Order: sequence, then C-alpha cells, then structure tokens
Amino acid sequence: MLRQEEIQGLAGRDVYDRHDDKIGTAGRMYLDADTGQPELLCVKTGLFGASESFVPLRDAQVKGDALYVAFEKAQVNDAPNIDPAAEGITPEQERQLYSYYGG
Repeated sequence: MLRQEEIQGLAGRDVYDRHDDKIGTAGRMYLDADTGQPELLCVKTGLFGASESFVPLRDAQVKGDALYVAFEKAQVNDAPNIDPAAEGITPEQERQLYSYYGG
C-alpha cells in the first residue's frame, strides 16, 4: 500500500507497468468513498497524453520519481472508457473497472 506522503505527490509522475514499460503520466486520483483511501488513478496515455485510462492502485509502488502499477501497459491502455472529467465514478463503473482488472 502506498504511504500517505507518496500519495500526495503522485500527479505528474511517470507511470510504469510491472515490466518497466512507461504507460503515461499520473493524473487525478480517486478515493474510496467509505475508507478515503486512494483506489484508482487516471493515467494520461498516448501521444501528448491525449487519452486517459484508469488503473487500480492496489500493489502500486513508488520507486524514485516514478509510480509502478501491478498491470501491463496494454491492459491499462485497453481499460474501459470512463470520462476522467466526471466528478466521480459510479458504482457500476467501479465494478466494471475491477471486473476488467480481475478484482
């Protein structure tokens, strides 16, 4: 689990997969409504960060100035499309993401 001080500075960091392939740049973080703990991260992907994908933060680690997630780049890029500009994620969208990521 990420420590509180690591959570504060995630935005703008490079995000890598478990094989050291760069996925993109960390964007907005979504917290669990019940626990207040960070649950999902929006990652800006593609050319100039034009696309965004959500990735669960379970088993994520900060190494130096980068964030490493427990999923592969292709899996993150192909995640279900959810509008990152929305104020939050609906329970149905959350179920869809966790089903996709196997959790």
